[in-house]
Amino acid sequence: MCEQLLRRDSNNIPVLELSAGVALGLGNEQLAASYLMKQLELQPQNPHVHSNLGMVLHILGKNEDAYQHCQKALELNPDLADAHDHIGNIHESRNNLRNALNSYVKALELGAQDPRIFVNAGNMSQILGELSAAEDYFREAIKQNPTYAPAYNFLGAVLQRMEQYNEAKAAFQHALKLHPNNPEIYNNLGTLWVDQGDLVKAQGHFEKALSMDPNYIGTYINLGNLYEEWNDISQSQKNYKKALSIEPTNQQIKALLYADNDDHRNAEVAWRHTISSKPNEQGGYFGLASLFIKQGRYEDARAIFIQLENIAGGSIKLYNQWIKMEENIHNLDAAECLVKKALSTNPNNTGYFILQAKLLQRRKKFGEALQLLQQLDPSSIDNKKLRAEYLFELGKTQDKLGHYKEAYESYKDASHIKNSYLGATYDNKKDAQWLQEYRTLFSLDNWKQLKEISLESETSTPSPLFIVGFPRSGTTLLEQMLGSHSQIASAGELPLMNTLVKGKCQEIIGSEKEYPACLMDPVASLDHSKLRLMRDFYLTNMMTLEVSDEASIWITDKMPHNLLHMGLISLLFPKSPIIHITRHPLDTCLSAFFTDLKGGHRYTSSLISTATHYTNVMQTFEHYKRILDLPLIEIRYEDLVAHQEETLKKLLKFIDVSWNDSCLQHHKNKQVAKTASYEQVTQKVYNSSKYRYRNYRDAVEPIIPILESTIQHLGYSMD
Repeated sequence: MCEQLLRRDSNNIPVLELSAGVALGLGNEQLAASYLMKQLELQPQNPHVHSNLGMVLHILGKNEDAYQHCQKALELNPDLADAHDHIGNIHESRNNLRNALNSYVKALELGAQDPRIFVNAGNMSQILGELSAAEDYFREAIKQNPTYAPAYNFLGAVLQRMEQYNEAKAAFQHALKLHPNNPEIYNNLGTLWVDQGDLVKAQGHFEKALSMDPNYIGTYINLGNLYEEWNDISQSQKNYKKALSIEPTNQQIKALLYADNDDHRNAEVAWRHTISSKPNEQGGYFGLASLFIKQGRYEDARAIFIQLENIAGGSIKLYNQWIKMEENIHNLDAAECLVKKALSTNPNNTGYFILQAKLLQRRKKFGEALQLLQQLDPSSIDNKKLRAEYLFELGKTQDKLGHYKEAYESYKDASHIKNSYLGATYDNKKDAQWLQEYRTLFSLDNWKQLKEISLESETSTPSPLFIVGFPRSGTTLLEQMLGSHSQIASAGELPLMNTLVKGKCQEIIGSEKEYPACLMDPVASLDHSKLRLMRDFYLTNMMTLEVSDEASIWITDKMPHNLLHMGLISLLFPKSPIIHITRHPLDTCLSAFFTDLKGGHRYTSSLISTATHYTNVMQTFEHYKRILDLPLIEIRYEDLVAHQEETLKKLLKFIDVSWNDSCLQHHKNKQVAKTASYEQVTQKVYNSSKYRYRNYRDAVEPIIPILESTIQHLGYSMD
């Protein structure tokens, strides 16, 4: 109809304006721009035409021209709210977020009643860390239009960041009522469940979002993060790769994939690209800081945290991660200062109280820590993950004070909550089957074939020195002692063998079979060149850590569960020493159950499953000892504690390194332990961890039948 009217009169200004609106509504921005340009020829001093043309040109990506027309509109009418709004959009697209916010605010001050502008102002405030202001803008948008779904969605997001989870949930659910098929809202609800510590519900919402939009990149990233929490790296990478296939230039996704593959250099480059492209958004900064912490680059991580604080103020997530890093690296004064600062900005945050109690424990003020923790009611902590952290911390404090019965109940409740948020307990039957596959593959006959293609010794130095043992058996203490020697560098728990086992071996061999079956695949056979690629992968990534110097002969890898990969270690590093450390099985299992280990250690879901997994692991270790020709030495944790010098001299002789008195001063070692034992190894050796099970005799009674034969085989008693 507009076209018919324009054929009669091509200079009809109202029809030209209407035609532009119709074209824009149909998604034909180019046509809309042509109508507005024609109108501008007829009305060169009309501020509304300049403003509308600026809006359309911005949509077309012609921001320079768009900005000029909006500025011209404001020269003609400084009080034109629409022009300020459009300039805000241009600033936002250029990442000039403060200027964008100022423009939106100006539009609102001039009387704009569009809820979309309130939402835009709220989004800018949220990104800039001004959460209370963002909440006010979103609530005002809802007042303007109670049926505007995006306002509820964004309100939920800002309330989530403020840890007002129940209100956030209500806002998201209201948004869904208004827009039930919106994948973004389901995605946001999924992240809310992650924050509340219910990963199963989170997974359901993420999958619902993808059922509505199979190309929703943010959800693939969130699912990838979720599978990382479950330690399912193959599924994690599958989701990241799917996201990357949709948006191949996305640097954030590349960074996540590089980090998963322990490619730290490329991960850092990708995170820095993310930050440079979105300097006011926090995700890139947190990703880079986490990478630096993983590498032990704590000064660099601290610099990133300071940047974040300057950009967006002290967010809850920022202070949580920063305080934990400072505490982990034994910088207690800095951690305490940050806790005070955090509490001044958010005095009711439960996480800060837990961190404060942990710091009191580190100062050995156990009574004060218990008093602080007892002020909190665990049933009032909605976040399941945080409630579990609280109970683990309470159990540790009670244990230190000798309240063993209460401590065990706290630990048991912590494990129960942790099981509920991770979604499942450990499958002992599947566990036994999995380890049986390892033992079957590395049979005597198969080993004879594999040994024929195993690599020669690695002659270059430094070379890997493997410290293995069940988690909580003393691997961290041993590494700290050995790492105090000038010729031994500590690398901590390297994930490299696990990366090989979880897919890299299969990829290098070109097999469709998963590890360990891929090693004996008749279709895609293993050979020297493929083994060299595996060894090169390990060595290259080990050296990128830059933990060694010219004096280093050995670099330790103390990943405990490398115990299960000794067959592969023997193929790649036939002469690398392996030190196996054991501790009384009852102590080991009890300590593992009492520790808030990450999602990959799901065998700690109960004391029974911990003991069952321990037995399966030790059976596999004994099998390797019988089959493989290993440069292996075994020691006991109890001997390491009671006879330090004698035990260490024996180990150093085994790895052909001369004695050094510094090994007895491990608590002065500046190398930071990155495991659950980081606190203990900064102290002088103490005996309180020996025969700890005696304090929990009733609790360990049910697992004695499971462990009895292993206890006897290792030469321990059960008194």
